[in-house]
Amino acid sequence: MFILRIIEETRKDENSPFEQKIRNLELGNSYSIKKEKDNLTLLCGENGIRFFVQEPLPNSHYFYFIMTDNGQTFENISFKK
Repeated sequence: MFILRIIEETRKDENSPFEQKIRNLELGNSYSIKKEKDNLTLLCGENGIRFFVQEPLPNSHYFYFIMTDNGQTFENISFKK
């Protein structure tokens, strides 16, 4: 079983501290990563979930990890800053 862990850090402006939100989404027993046109990355889970990986913005940072069911990181699919 694979799980997509999304860590989202956002702030109101460059003078504000980042606030963090963590979400976990089940992907099923397999997943695929597809590079779309315009530098978009689409993550597809076996269970039908579809998710676009977002690039970081000045006031929003996104980190995406594929986790195994025992909590270990299997793959980091975040955009590099």
